[in-house]
Amino acid sequence: SKIGEGGMGSVFLAEHTKLSRKVAIKNLHDVLVKNDEIRQRFRNEAQAMAKLQHENIVNLLDFEENENGLYLIMEYVDGAPLDELLKANSIPADQSLEIVRSVLEGLKYAHKKDIIHRDIKPGNILIQSDDMSPKILDFGIAKMLGTDNSMTKTGTQMGTVYFMSPEQVKGEKV
Repeated sequence: SKIGEGGMGSVFLAEHTKLSRKVAIKNLHDVLVKNDEIRQRFRNEAQAMAKLQHENIVNLLDFEENENGLYLIMEYVDGAPLDELLKANSIPADQSLEIVRSVLEGLKYAHKKDIIHRDIKPGNILIQSDDMSPKILDFGIAKMLGTDNSMTKTGTQMGTVYFMSPEQVKGEKV
């Protein structure tokens, strides 16, 4: 069943039949599958996620590509995006601080792996139902330092305006 949708793709809840566990599958929208630049951006997201194994980052389990589409197979996180939780009710200060601390730990880890997310916002942070711990997701515009995989050029803005770093807003190197 569909559990999410964004500008480039949809996310579905599925069952990994060989492992008998739930997974989330993100696929590229059909209208974008033939676009080589967008296909490469999706591949880059898979490569960035493959380098990351952290308790506060959604884990990539597999990546599939064929003529019909591209698919990220990720761990399924039972929870809700932080932005939805904030709209529904407030989060106590002590719990908020723990969420922020955990997100920062995940970002610190990614930075040590030379990956800059570039689209951190409440909608890209899932809060797990069981313990309220966060998981960062959507590395679609992540930058991997030291590689030539950049899909953005200086002067190009990518990300969500309200959450962009000053460098992103100015179209400068992040």
